[in-house]
Amino acid sequence: MKKLFGILCLVFLFSNTGHAGNLKVIDGDTIVLNGEKIRFSGIDSPELKQTCIKGDQKVFCGRIAKKFLIKKINNNTPQCISEGKDVYKRTLAECFVDGESLSSFLVRSGYAFAYRKYSKKFIQDEEFAKDNKFGLWSMEFKYPWEFRKTLKTKLIKPNNNREPQQVVKIQLSGLMNNDKPNKDNGIKQTWEFAHPSNKKYTGPLSSFINLLKGENYKMLLNHLESEIIKVFESNNRYGFEVRVLGGDKNYYKFQWIVEKYYEEGPLKDCWLTTSVSNLVSLGSSI
Repeated sequence: MKKLFGILCLVFLFSNTGHAGNLKVIDGDTIVLNGEKIRFSGIDSPELKQTCIKGDQKVFCGRIAKKFLIKKINNNTPQCISEGKDVYKRTLAECFVDGESLSSFLVRSGYAFAYRKYSKKFIQDEEFAKDNKFGLWSMEFKYPWEFRKTLKTKLIKPNNNREPQQVVKIQLSGLMNNDKPNKDNGIKQTWEFAHPSNKKYTGPLSSFINLLKGENYKMLLNHLESEIIKVFESNNRYGFEVRVLGGDKNYYKFQWIVEKYYEEGPLKDCWLTTSVSNLVSLGSSI
């Protein structure tokens, strides 16, 4: 039997950012509800950075789809029926507001597409939107799965203008979206900012990838949120306590050490991570 993970009857204040207490809208087909990242099953909505052509103007259709979903949810709390997990450890689910499927609504309104690769459920909704030129069907667009194929992996490179905390933020941002746009892209981004002394012991990259997927660091991959707290600083060394909410809805902390690199070459005077401690569990978010 499919698991119904309804949410407690609480009153939430909704804002244009997509936050509502324990609800956050990520994009047109993904939400975070009570700390659980939920991907709407059977549909695909444009990526946030994706653009479409409407008339003679370029518009961010992914952002439009997100705002459309925010407006639909309004002050309500979705009820979601779990259908398992995807390869990114997100919960796949069909979610409802006032008994209406959000997936069906988005596709029928033209702000998402039937993801035929995985489901045939919303094909009729898509045909309705297409026939009536609703939403994206009134624009020139690429299907989201086609758009993602065009994305090139552009890793951020170290430079001596970045502050120590920025280095940690870049690494955490990559790890939070580890497989976007390509598999293990976040780990590769983290590797870019690893100090040569760190790479000496954790490399090569293939070994570093395996290390990050091991018991001590796997909670960093595709985590839901993070907080960086400066613990100490000196002229050439900074220490941070990093707290993350893992995909299992438990909190963990790590100690992140960042040092300045002084040897001649492209990394001279760059701040780079020399070490990250093993995880310390802080308990559940529930």
